[in-house]
Amino acid sequence: MSNKLITIFFLFILLTPLSLARPSYNSIPDSTFTQLPPYPSDLPEISSLFKSNNINITQIPPSYYLQPEFYPQWPTPSLYNPNRTHYGVYGFNIYPSSYTINTQAGNHHTITAFICNGFGVSVKTGCQLNITYDHSLISLTSSPSDPFLLNQTHPQFTPDWVQPLTLDLTILKNQSSTITIYNSPPPPPINKAWSQLYANQYTTPSSFKSTIPSLTITINTPSPNPPTQSSMTTPLIFYLIIIFIIIILGVKLCITVKKRR
Repeated sequence: MSNKLITIFFLFILLTPLSLARPSYNSIPDSTFTQLPPYPSDLPEISSLFKSNNINITQIPPSYYLQPEFYPQWPTPSLYNPNRTHYGVYGFNIYPSSYTINTQAGNHHTITAFICNGFGVSVKTGCQLNITYDHSLISLTSSPSDPFLLNQTHPQFTPDWVQPLTLDLTILKNQSSTITIYNSPPPPPINKAWSQLYANQYTTPSSFKSTIPSLTITINTPSPNPPTQSSMTTPLIFYLIIIFIIIILGVKLCITVKKRR
């Protein structure tokens, strides 16, 4: 009986998922993470799969993407030091920050990413997506499409410091182009309402962040006017004619020289 109990005990140990503690940071207090979900044991693996584009955000629950360790910019110990002398830059980041799509007219694509408040930001950030692209080449819808709030990341990370982003786009013409997303403050009425509601616990993206693209999507398509078969073969035919004429002239010259001899 005791042998069976020992066997069951070891099977239980082997089949129970290993719990992995959050990495220890000397200059970042443990209290920084107390409002976040428990640290998943396979977070490094899931983060790596997302980075290599093997999974998308629809397959990742909040317990993963709310962890700062999910993002390549972490850690930033200086922003969480009790004696810090500077603060995070106000405005959102987008991860991944770049995509390249090889496509053609008529194709539909869905781009997914994460909008994150900056590390070391102690206030809520009111934001709006400023998306620039050529409307004659691309049809695009985004979620979120309305202004949104990103919660604080200092002195503690709080829920909703990350916002999933989805872009649905359709290629209208075979012409390469670029989609860029910038930080933008909410429209004045919403900005005023949030300012009154949250007072000094609220801010908007800095002017610096509003001038640097948070996400760049490069669209590569076939050439709109590919060379035709005739235009490609014309130079070859021309050179063949020239060579043929030169050969005939050479033969005539040889015949003339022989006759004179």
